[in-house]
Amino acid sequence: MPPSLWAILIALAASSSSVHSQVVLTQSGGALKKPGESHEMICGTSGFTLSSTWMNWVRQKLGQGLEWLVDYYGTSSGQSYYSSAIQGRFTASKSGSNFYLHMNNLKIEDTAVYYCARGTVRETSPDSRQKLSHAFIQKNIMSPGSKEDSQPVNSYRSARKKDIME
Repeated sequence: MPPSLWAILIALAASSSSVHSQVVLTQSGGALKKPGESHEMICGTSGFTLSSTWMNWVRQKLGQGLEWLVDYYGTSSGQSYYSSAIQGRFTASKSGSNFYLHMNNLKIEDTAVYYCARGTVRETSPDSRQKLSHAFIQKNIMSPGSKEDSQPVNSYRSARKKDIME
């Protein structure tokens, strides 16, 4: 099948929350897109100050572990880091209580479940961007044909060392 006829499936975790601190991250629904099209994902936040928090986007392709995409504090401070897999095509932004992922020129290999995540520290130093909040991995994502007793997502593959451009 020619690549132009393939559809790109973008799925999002419906919502997830951290009971410990009443942090809530709520994501917009999924979409079916064609290669070359654009899409915007929205992560609504509450329970913390978004403007002073590192945020992240990660994704999980079918049958694979989590893949880091973005560490984002703000563009005005020059503090945003992107995986080479999406560099130049995807951009993150914040507005009010929403965290966005703007996706352009989508490719077949962008088919995945996407998650937003909150950093566990609030400092703006690059050294402080090391841990993601556990909030985004609480939801058990089931793939088609999987058993009800499947284990929740619990791995995180960091590509930071080789992918971050400083």
